Amino acid sequence: MTALALPLRATDSLPLAYYLTQGYHAGHNGLDMVGRSEQPVFAVESGRVFASSWNGDGWAIGGGNCVIVDHKSGNGKRFRSVYAHLSRRVVGKGAIVLRGQLIGYVDSTGNSSGHHLHFAFGLHTGVPGNGGYSYLDPRTYFPAHRYANGSQAAGSRVSHVLSSEYVGMHGYTNLRALPSTSASIIATARSKTLVGFDGTVTGSSIGGSRTWDRILLKRVNGVLYNRIAYVHGSLGQWV
Repeated sequence: MTALALPLRATDSLPLAYYLTQGYHAGHNGLDMVGRSEQPVFAVESGRVFASSWNGDGWAIGGGNCVIVDHKSGNGKRFRSVYAHLSRRVVGKGAIVLRGQLIGYVDSTGNSSGHHLHFAFGLHTGVPGNGGYSYLDPRTYFPAHRYANGSQAAGSRVSHVLSSEYVGMHGYTNLRALPSTSASIIATARSKTLVGFDGTVTGSSIGGSRTWDRILLKRVNGVLYNRIAYVHGSLGQWV
């Protein structure tokens, strides 16, 4: 398999960079890539859509709206790419997609606490278990690009401006008491509001990890707050 295209397009000012809130490691089979609400997501390589549904037909539990694409390399190996937490999908199961083709849009559906793309990439093993795929570190296949930590600096003001179109499709962001998707929910910023939440970054999560930003909440759904909560790093719009 040759170098993959980035699923989120680089900016003019940072043409070779992408930002992570969580990397590939034991217990996390892919990359959490910083994205804005409704940011376009592109296929990393040509292939056939294996699944386009909630939780990827059961192959990506917790992934919310997912697109999964199967790929073949020149040497006959089979690969799979997974694009999770999308707001909507624009390709259907069985469709042929081309490298760089639009397949969906970033959101926070499923087991997610902020707008981001969970991207996973695997090699078909031919044996049962984990969907028959052995997941790999996608950074190995992005050699022309560098990555940076996605957390925002302490003191930065952040807000989520959420879409109103998908209120009925889990259009929300959960704000957690601790840096974990299993931690209790302090508040839920819903997409029917113009600004879901507003706050100031006060630091990063436990042990210096940049996976989560700790923020002092100012408002949630227009209601005043004054307490600490955690969200995935750099997932709000700069204001």
